[in-house]
Amino acid sequence: MKELAHFLQFLSFSIGLLAIYIGYHSLKSGSNKALKKYLWFIIGVNIIVFVHVLEAFFKIIISDETYNNSLRVVFLRSMIPLALLRLYMAALFIVFCRELVGYYKNSMFFQITLGLVIVFIGLIIYIFFAPVNMSRSGEITLWTIHLILFISIASGAFLLFRNSKKTSNPRIVNYFAFFFLFYAVAYLFSRTINTWILSASEHQQMASLGLLALLFNSFNVVALRKLFRSDHNYPSVANNEEALIALFTKYGITSREQEIIGLICKGKTNKEIADILFISPVTVRDHNSNIFRKTNVRNRTQLAGLFQSYYQ
Repeated sequence: MKELAHFLQFLSFSIGLLAIYIGYHSLKSGSNKALKKYLWFIIGVNIIVFVHVLEAFFKIIISDETYNNSLRVVFLRSMIPLALLRLYMAALFIVFCRELVGYYKNSMFFQITLGLVIVFIGLIIYIFFAPVNMSRSGEITLWTIHLILFISIASGAFLLFRNSKKTSNPRIVNYFAFFFLFYAVAYLFSRTINTWILSASEHQQMASLGLLALLFNSFNVVALRKLFRSDHNYPSVANNEEALIALFTKYGITSREQEIIGLICKGKTNKEIADILFISPVTVRDHNSNIFRKTNVRNRTQLAGLFQSYYQ
């Protein structure tokens, strides 16, 4: 079981690097705020997997006695920053799901507020229950943080289910929702099989976590491009990119407004823009009004005339 656990951790991390590459490549094809959040969520998962891989590596190359005397406390202490990372990932996943279905407008404010609240809760918990020696209070603290992440992923999955029809590809969004509902349940189970709730060996728990990470990264390798394939509809910036950026800066154009301007220059309607950006047509109209006001133009035609030459 020990060898299987190590193999699954190494394999899952390797596929995780591939998933990160695919997500990064999709992001380069066109800016998408939801994809940015999800890519950071994938990176967060694989940072945790990397710590497990590193621990497995040292267990292979050194004796158990040496590991217990020198490195075990290091990896136990690493649970504190990793727990805070999980809390941030919980906030990040909710923001990703909301932005994916255009559930609300002020996503940045929501992200910062929710992230700070959750991190503050995590810091307070660890001030009193730092699990350096894996005491009962430490185990309860860790389990509570895992529960917060479970609730976040499950809530995000239900949010996708409920609002998938608002997106341009509800079938793919529902696939994501089904997977993350399964992932949330499997994550909670894997994290609790070696606690006072259930009894299993450490190697059995690490094998289950490795398998779960393998499924997560494999799913992303297959599904990531399908969900964000609309990014390929974004316009490409011509060689005078610096001049375009300077123009955006001059008018105080936000990143979302830049996306909308590019799509207007490609002749997209408000409905098409809403489908591509996973937001509502009402939100698109609000952005249009802000853009017209900032650039002092009256309509889409004048706006396209102002920016058209900067796009291929």
